[in-house]
Amino acid sequence: MAAGMRDRIVVLGRPSSGKSVYLSVLYQQLWDSPGDFTMRAADGITHAALLRDFSSLLEGRWLAATQALRQMELELIYRNKRIPFTMLDYPGELYRRMFFEKRVDSPEMEVLYEHLSRALGVILLIDPRDVVDGGEAQLDTEYAAIQVVEHFASQFNSDSLPLVLVLTKRDENQDLIQRSGGLAGFVRKYMPRLWKLLNGVPIVHLSAVRTVPTDDKNSRVPWLPSSDEQVVIPIRMILNRLEANSAPRPSQLEQKWHTLRMRYWQPVLSVLVGVFLFLFFFVVGVWVAS
Repeated sequence: MAAGMRDRIVVLGRPSSGKSVYLSVLYQQLWDSPGDFTMRAADGITHAALLRDFSSLLEGRWLAATQALRQMELELIYRNKRIPFTMLDYPGELYRRMFFEKRVDSPEMEVLYEHLSRALGVILLIDPRDVVDGGEAQLDTEYAAIQVVEHFASQFNSDSLPLVLVLTKRDENQDLIQRSGGLAGFVRKYMPRLWKLLNGVPIVHLSAVRTVPTDDKNSRVPWLPSSDEQVVIPIRMILNRLEANSAPRPSQLEQKWHTLRMRYWQPVLSVLVGVFLFLFFFVVGVWVAS
């Protein structure tokens, strides 16, 4: 499935878009999965850290903001195939500096850039409120997303870009999406320049967790048991697209032979059938006359 050195799926998003929550819930769900799609960490430290983050969410505590680039080596078991890849958790500021300010000026930025250059696929997380509420978030969200799409479109066939756009926090933003005419309508309305570039890139809306209000009206806490979202959907989409792209295709010689058959064989067959019918009826006519 991998192309050259491409061996990882990268999750991208600005600060507070939900990267850490998504990764921890994704790992827990795939680690416990009884199906043909499972995941495990390459070492116990990473495994324990991801499950510890999940436990915090289960207890109603939000994860602390990521302060440093964290690289997690994992193995995905998909349809009896073992696919090693790396998941990255990183401060959202790195995303802004790379795709909005377009700077690679620190060791962490260089590591992130290297991982992006080796990406099999990309899951781009966007909080819908970031492009509706105005301010700095609205300014940089669409611009940075455009840079992400263009960056990977230059490396892949634009008709089969292994990228999924994920609008997050569905439980909080479902009404907003519906009022905008659905997922495509929302992106077209609030991020029109990005919409023009997507060219078939799938858009999904999900919540890794639900949120419930607390006694403080301005405070919300995560609530996992109520979530019926399938956080694996974006990865399934990427792997299915990669699998389709890697399927054997007819060689140029086979394509040429097929074209020649279609162009000449059918007319020749029609002539032969006509000659056969003429001879058949001629013989039958002679026989009847005699």
